[in-house]
Amino acid sequence: MNARGSTEVIVASIGLSIGALSWDLYSMIVAMAVLTTCAMPPTFRWALARTPMRPGERERLEREAFEAKGFVANMERFLIAASDHPNGQFASRLAGLIAGPRGRPVTMLGVPPACAEAAEPTGAEMASAVKRGADVAREARPEEAARTPRVPVKTRTEPVEITRSLSEEVLKGYDFLFVGLDLAGMPEGGFNPDILVSARSFGGPLAVAIAGAHKRDPIGGPLRLLVPITGAPTSRRGAEVAIQLARASRAELTILFLSPAVSARSSVVERRRRALTRRNEEAAIKEVVEFADHRDQSARVKSRRSDDWPAAILEEADAANASLIVLGVAVRPSEALLFGETANRLLETSPRSLLFVAS
Repeated sequence: MNARGSTEVIVASIGLSIGALSWDLYSMIVAMAVLTTCAMPPTFRWALARTPMRPGERERLEREAFEAKGFVANMERFLIAASDHPNGQFASRLAGLIAGPRGRPVTMLGVPPACAEAAEPTGAEMASAVKRGADVAREARPEEAARTPRVPVKTRTEPVEITRSLSEEVLKGYDFLFVGLDLAGMPEGGFNPDILVSARSFGGPLAVAIAGAHKRDPIGGPLRLLVPITGAPTSRRGAEVAIQLARASRAELTILFLSPAVSARSSVVERRRRALTRRNEEAAIKEVVEFADHRDQSARVKSRRSDDWPAAILEEADAANASLIVLGVAVRPSEALLFGETANRLLETSPRSLLFVAS
């Protein structure tokens, strides 16, 4: 009846040390502990296999098995590097939406603002956006919130250079980094070098938030999400983050499959290429929609063939009235921070808020 056999061994050891048990009796107790421990797992599996599942039990087990292979579901601890600026507040809000449904701990690093006139961040100000996002996520799923602890938020707002503070903090073990710094994009193009420092110091999955449409109200502005996918693993992970955000905030979600334009010529090669594109599109959409279904999140699905993906994304964002574009990207090897041409174009031209998920 014992799962591990540890309790009786400890008690028997105490009894032996004080002389209450003989060596023979002690050996019998240890042998029984070993036998019950080894027999329990196969016996338990045999008994459960003969027990009919309750309503919803099979669905729960399938959902847990599906989530075990996911990207967001396996994150335990979150780190935020943010300045007291709309980008930082928006990043903190999104982190709260991701951490809130599961009550995951969040650590906030207050980064000194780039603007000399800006006020230094305070602990309460930097943590409020996280807590607000977590509360919204809990309110969206009250049946889950009842058994989920509140998100613990730890703040470090002393003015420390970002490289030093991140290098010290990442040693404590984090699964995901949210970055929200002012001047996300530089006037000459590309990302702020401090974001590159954050990415290299952390070395793991991260998300860069830019409050385009949410500059005036980064904490309470409504969310309507558009997530482009291509079938690549990076785009799938970006879609997972978008689905979790939409689910936590009860937001509308549009999934846009992007593929290169196909020539209208009817040669054998072109026909095969069109067939391959269709199969890739169907498989990628099915995978993401299946994940959304498991998370009980509805989504509109669209597909677009174009050779100008940034323009196509912005056109579909206008059509869906999306306020946030979530794009899964990969960090390219370079001295600067490069997420690819599509990300750079969106950074320079998009009036919408952006979340680049680099995994």
